Amino acid sequence: MDEPKEIEISNKSELLEHLAGRSIEAEWVVTSDMGPEWIGSKTEFSLYLGEFRIKECTYIRGLKAALKGAIGVPETGGDRIISGEAEITATGQQLNVEYCWSSCVPYMDADRTVKGEVSLNA
Repeated sequence: MDEPKEIEISNKSELLEHLAGRSIEAEWVVTSDMGPEWIGSKTEFSLYLGEFRIKECTYIRGLKAALKGAIGVPETGGDRIISGEAEITATGQQLNVEYCWSSCVPYMDADRTVKGEVSLNA
């Protein structure tokens, strides 16, 4: 599969400009501490604007950290795999985040789902 094209957004004013009438999608997966091909939990957290993945930079790393904290994405999965997605829109300077994530024991169906909305000034 081809890697998605990337777009660079390096500050809040650029982010708000791109969000005018649009949304950003966030996707994440936190792996369990042990699996068939790995030892140690890891988190993959990506942001997308349409078909473009938003490129890593200092501002985006800070935004991801603020999103993880507001949504409650843990650093490690323990004995669970956690996956989720969010839609990010803007109202003025405020970011509105509607999210849903679920967790499960590896190779099982999700047994916990969390949905919510938060606002950020990131």
